[in-house]
Amino acid sequence: MPRRVRQSQIINNFFTFATIVIVSVVLTLYSRYLTPDKKSETTKFIKPTCFSVNSEIRVNNKEYLSKLYKALNKGFYKLESNYIKSIKTKSYIQEYISLNDFNSYFVDAIKSPPLKEPKKYITIKNELIEYEKPNKNFAGVNTSFRINGKEVFGVFTNFVYFDTIKLNETVECTIRTLKTNAKQ
Repeated sequence: MPRRVRQSQIINNFFTFATIVIVSVVLTLYSRYLTPDKKSETTKFIKPTCFSVNSEIRVNNKEYLSKLYKALNKGFYKLESNYIKSIKTKSYIQEYISLNDFNSYFVDAIKSPPLKEPKKYITIKNELIEYEKPNKNFAGVNTSFRINGKEVFGVFTNFVYFDTIKLNETVECTIRTLKTNAKQ
């Protein structure tokens, strides 16, 4: 004789399955939407007023900012600067500033000269970008602070008129911003 399943056992199994599904959905929704997001609390960044509207700040890893700043103060950095010249029109960027002068702005702002041959170091990659002449901006500066080839902090600024004083102020503002946010 075949054994029959009782109607009460079927209902009990259905409610058990439904309870498991509901609890799983509630836990998933709670963990995703109702818990405080710790990442948003740690990614607060102070943007200074010294940057113009034409400036863009990139922070890719806030945890490394303090290590980055400490390494800079101890002289564990190397400067890599280059020109990106206009292609279609005659380039004038080299006449306005030399790469050695541009590098000296960073050394002065950091207030610590780079060590001669450090084994581990931060790379500060600088690009002086000259735009084609119909552009409303004359030049741009892209600065990137890198650890092991990965950007940690970066600043991009456009210049309507290229001015070495304004360039020096931008470099100082970049280092000041790094210092302020590293101490948080």
